[in-house]
Amino acid sequence: MHYFKQDLSTLLVAVIERHRDAFGRVPDEAAADRGYYSAANEKKLAELGVKQVSIPATGKVSRARAAHQAQSWFKRGQRFRAGSEGGISNLKRRYGLGRSMLRGHEGWSCWTGWGVFAHNLNIPARLKAKAAKPKGTKKQ
Repeated sequence: MHYFKQDLSTLLVAVIERHRDAFGRVPDEAAADRGYYSAANEKKLAELGVKQVSIPATGKVSRARAAHQAQSWFKRGQRFRAGSEGGISNLKRRYGLGRSMLRGHEGWSCWTGWGVFAHNLNIPARLKAKAAKPKGTKKQ
């Protein structure tokens, strides 16, 4: 969470370094949307030890870059990243995270935290309800 809008390409390396500090190693794969792309980011992530970086290039891509982005591991990383977008959309629609009703950065942080907390409380309740439903009944 940032006080102001930042260029996304400047944030990625710091996130991977924070991951390394928290878990003791860098992830094997990193996937992001094209807003995070820069050649410097790809180079730095490789230096940190990330084996597969799946970030599509911006603008017109060369044949070599197109071939790189056509590899199965690259596409798998992009599918994984796109899958998380559905979860974000769910949080926005069901838990009011599309717009904060509290003012300022602190208010926004609080609003987001409570929205995610409410979502997490609903997960076991939904699983319990699903387990209690007799098999063969249709969803209403």
